[in-house]
Amino acid sequence: YYKLSADGGTSWGSDARLTLNSESQTFPSVGVSGASEHVCWTDNRSGNYEIFYKRNPSGNLSPTFTISGRVSFLDNGQPVNQGLVKAIRYDRITNNVITVDSTNILPGGYYSLPGVPPETTYIMYYPDDEGVPAFVPTYYRSTIDWQQADKIFPTQNLTDINGQVIRINNNGSSNLYIRGKCYTNNEQPITPLSDAIIYAKISNDFINFGISDSSGSYASTKLLPGNYTLYAFRIGHENLLRNVTLSSNNLDSISFYFGPPIGINQINQTIPLQVNLYQNYPNPFNPATKITFDIPDQSGISAKGINNMLTELIIYDVLGKETAILVNEQLQPGTYEVIWDAGNYPTGVYFCKLKIGEYLQSKKMLLIK
Repeated sequence: YYKLSADGGTSWGSDARLTLNSESQTFPSVGVSGASEHVCWTDNRSGNYEIFYKRNPSGNLSPTFTISGRVSFLDNGQPVNQGLVKAIRYDRITNNVITVDSTNILPGGYYSLPGVPPETTYIMYYPDDEGVPAFVPTYYRSTIDWQQADKIFPTQNLTDINGQVIRINNNGSSNLYIRGKCYTNNEQPITPLSDAIIYAKISNDFINFGISDSSGSYASTKLLPGNYTLYAFRIGHENLLRNVTLSSNNLDSISFYFGPPIGINQINQTIPLQVNLYQNYPNPFNPATKITFDIPDQSGISAKGINNMLTELIIYDVLGKETAILVNEQLQPGTYEVIWDAGNYPTGVYFCKLKIGEYLQSKKMLLIK
């Protein structure tokens, strides 16, 4: 806990909780530079001691909210009695997947994340069984594909955030494995990619999975012989798959090369002064064009500011028909860019419209094939 004084120590605000419990979070350090407040501590919430840091330039730490719910199996609705729930976010600047909060799944499938910040968040359910796990890592509400997951942007405590996980069908009778590395090949030389999940599947059954570490290495163990489809999913990248056959010999070099990050990318964390939708480039274009826009911290259009409002970036044709939804989520202040690939659309005039709260701006674009 900490207290804040805004008048040199004459009076103090109420207690504010920074961490989850006194056993997992220790050695706090608080510092002030100008109006900014900085807090560091060691944290064991995910099972490994790491250093956590919070900062707020206004002198108040960002609020956090509780997310709670229940986890069950997709196939029969029975509760999951052990495992982990993590609140994770994707850092578009660094291309890192960051765990912002985590907790255990309790008997009956219940969980409660006590400290989730107000930002676009994925909720994900992980097994922690010894040997063959009971289920594969699954996004809320029930998918292994990050692009199909329901994201959450908490502005208050949330309940009934219930998810269903996908069961593993494996009796653990085999010690075969598939392993390899994950890379991102949008840079030269290619670099290892962490936090990719490789799902090993025979026909309609999930047999096991592996998660790439900081060196890009993954391993899926206790696999049965058979013809596998390997699904490689990593937040921020296009999904990959490979078909392999596992017989009596292990497979040691099944690697995945992910392309550049897709979708919307935050290219600058400097807070803009106003909302702005820039002209797409190139324009005219064929078939892809880049669209850049700014989201400020405050807007005169809304007394509450716009940093917690829904951002929509939508493409319309010349008749006003909705053609493509490029962005539909809450975004933190910053500058963003998104690529629109119009390869499946005919030559013509299109309009790109940016809507944030009550604010609306549009640009005319020309596709020439």
